[in-house]
Amino acid sequence: MSDYPASTTFRVEYGETDGQGRVFYANSWRFVDRGRFAYWVRLGLSEEEIRHIEHDTVIAEVHCGYRAPARFYDAVSVRTRVARLGRSSLRMEFAIVNDSTDTLMAEGYVILVNVDLGTNRAVPFTPEFKAKIQGLECRPLDD
Repeated sequence: MSDYPASTTFRVEYGETDGQGRVFYANSWRFVDRGRFAYWVRLGLSEEEIRHIEHDTVIAEVHCGYRAPARFYDAVSVRTRVARLGRSSLRMEFAIVNDSTDTLMAEGYVILVNVDLGTNRAVPFTPEFKAKIQGLECRPLDD
């Protein structure tokens, strides 16, 4: 898992579980959101820059493969990386690990598109933003 440059760890809250006592599947997307935020922080973005990127991107596609459960109070890590970086989109991949059992819980991806909210059209990421991601990932990411 060393090829995921950003990570965040937390405990599963009681309200994130279902009647079976497992993390409710939809809450995995809340975990992915935490991982995305951790990536922006690891990238060195300021609070203002994080607000900007979260405001100006839309989620165009999601995929998640569920592998194993987690329960209330388990320690969980979300590891995040950018796998592809295009003109106006990026593919962010994640691995959710139950650290309490050392088990991969879920893995998948989210595709974000940078948009002009006034026209609802894709617009390019800034060269500075793309350079920061390239620098953190230390490998080619262009489509």
